Amino acid sequence: MSAGPTDSRPSKAATEALERSRQYATEAAGKIREAARDLGGSAGDLARTGAESVSEAAAGAQRQLGKYARSARRHVAREPLQSTLIAAAVGAAVAVLVMALSRSRRDGD
Repeated sequence: MSAGPTDSRPSKAATEALERSRQYATEAAGKIREAARDLGGSAGDLARTGAESVSEAAAGAQRQLGKYARSARRHVAREPLQSTLIAAAVGAAVAVLVMALSRSRRDGD
């Protein structure tokens, strides 16, 4: 018996088309979930790599600062008078710079 105009059941072709549409939707949803997982993983990997790079750069800067500090200590120990004069000159230069900046701000207001 075939489905006629008064029969409310869907035809076999309509049922198959509906089932294929469901399968396509299920596959698409799975691919979307997989892509979202990959993107989330990529973002996490990128953040982790960035944090590791910053950490390595900070460690390198600490090592370099340590070298400079040791070198400065050795220089002060070997040449205390010269070191004192250099420190006084740097201090005077900083004082002149601070005074010039404060004067220019005061004159600008």
